[in-house]
Amino acid sequence: MHIFISYRRDDSGIAARLLHRELTARWGAAAVFMDIDDIGYGDDFAAVIDQRLARADVVLVVLGPRWHSIIEQRQRGDDWVRHEVVQALALASAANAANAANAASAAGASGASGAPAAPGVRPGRPRVLPIQLDGCDWPGAALPPDMAALQRLAALKLRQAQLKPDLNELLQALQRESFEDRLRREAGEVRTGWRARAAALGLGLLLFFAAWLALFDLLTLDTRVAAATVAWAGAPVADGPSDVVLVAIDETTVAAVGKPFGPAWRSEHAQLVARAAQAGARLLAFDVFMPSAGDAAADAALQQALQAVQGRLPVVLAVDAYAADRPAIAAAFAPLVLPGLGCTGQRLGRAALLPLVLQPPAAAGAAPAPLLPSLALAAFNGGAPLGRPDVVALQLQVARSAPALPVLVDFYTSETVRVPQANCPALQPGAVLASQWLDPLPFLAGHHGVPRLAYQDVLAGQPAAMAALAGRTVLVGLQLRGDDQFALAAAGGTLVWGSALIAAQIDALQRGRAVRPLGALASWLWMTALAVAGATLALALRPRPAWQRRAAWAAAALLLVAAALLWYRLDSQVVAAHHLLLALALGGMAAAWLARRASPAGALPRWPLPSTTGEQR
Repeated sequence: MHIFISYRRDDSGIAARLLHRELTARWGAAAVFMDIDDIGYGDDFAAVIDQRLARADVVLVVLGPRWHSIIEQRQRGDDWVRHEVVQALALASAANAANAANAASAAGASGASGAPAAPGVRPGRPRVLPIQLDGCDWPGAALPPDMAALQRLAALKLRQAQLKPDLNELLQALQRESFEDRLRREAGEVRTGWRARAAALGLGLLLFFAAWLALFDLLTLDTRVAAATVAWAGAPVADGPSDVVLVAIDETTVAAVGKPFGPAWRSEHAQLVARAAQAGARLLAFDVFMPSAGDAAADAALQQALQAVQGRLPVVLAVDAYAADRPAIAAAFAPLVLPGLGCTGQRLGRAALLPLVLQPPAAAGAAPAPLLPSLALAAFNGGAPLGRPDVVALQLQVARSAPALPVLVDFYTSETVRVPQANCPALQPGAVLASQWLDPLPFLAGHHGVPRLAYQDVLAGQPAAMAALAGRTVLVGLQLRGDDQFALAAAGGTLVWGSALIAAQIDALQRGRAVRPLGALASWLWMTALAVAGATLALALRPRPAWQRRAAWAAAALLLVAAALLWYRLDSQVVAAHHLLLALALGGMAAAWLARRASPAGALPRWPLPSTTGEQR
């Protein structure tokens, strides 16, 4: 509210100062204009007065004992008080005309009465309120014509003997409600506030169950928001050198070996096994499927190499299917290697969805089948025992052969396979797959991630290549053009090989990094808290102008999104910002609806008018 005090310094200065003090105590100094305080040296006196009159919601005209006589004395000279009153009455007259025009337009009237208000006219503002002091006779009909409208306005008295009740009556008039009405309104607002917050608690619980049942992901909304979080938050650079090295088989390797890649390469794999053991590698993993026997001589060479490194170098072999309820590995190699599920995938080109552990479906009446670790997990723990996945905490207890300490590995989702997967037959209907959602960017080449060696350099025993294998987990993978590639948006849309993703997953496991969702309890608490915050914000903003309400809601939404991105950057935990935004919005909508029911639109509080007119005073 903006209040303009019009007074004469030599007639009602003390009373005007008292009014200014009382009003600023309630509405603040910026809301109350008094020329002696609010016009600075060098300011254009007339311009400031006109500007503040145009902004005023209420103009208080303080009538002292000599107010009318000074009007008469200065009819032919400059009189700024008269200018203020005339300007205020003109603005009020235009506002009343605008009100009548709006009412006529709403009722379907036509013609001049239905015309829109003139530019700059604020319907209903300002109100001109005369304040009659002790010893002041009402001006009567002797007022100049341009001030005659003042005679028709009901005036309030400010009497020295009844100063406190008169001030209270003035405050009630300015607030357009009595103190009794205000108490009833505030009590109703308290009840509405409690009801709104109770409704917000229920909404928070409903939203949590909707998120738990993945209803928001029917249109991949959860996936898209989480992927955007991973992409927008920016991946931290991997700290320190990687303990994983990727030995790549590409077109140059095929040309160097001199034959197409296939089962006949098992003799070359045998040489690589020997080289890795000679270099002192910690573990060797092949992202290559060997489900059945191939060339007899090549198979025999690889079998002999695997037997030679038993007890010195664990070897993991990728599988993508089962045969006779066992991982599909050729019989000659099965007793000598560790199986690891070699399937990869991705979600919306943002982050790679990689398996962590698979629980195959059990036959009717049979004991649960052994857990099958992913290729990355088998390379990480070297075949040590695995605990059962905790699908509530989304964690898996993993033992490691070196060092011999159990660790908890986070995963992002656990789901039951519903339909057969053509690209990975091991994912049979009824199998339960726990998957990690990997942000591979920190671990890919160019981000101080996993180093890459050429397969042929290791075969040749080049000193630099042999030194790079020492003490590291070695992954052998294909990087042949068009084979097992993903267009990963997190890496700038470039094609990324599946073997690089698996190497990045091994590296992330060793560093203890994984993209994690917000836990169930934390999600419920945040959704409930944001729903209650939305209800509280809506109630607090209700008396504010529309632009302030919109700005506050936009700021709250931006703050939530920024907090979600920062939280991911700091802790690699995805906060579903759209869940929180929806909770905030629904809490606000519930509060607004309850407030409208408690105080219907258009029902303005009434304030008491004096029972007599100004002329009779």
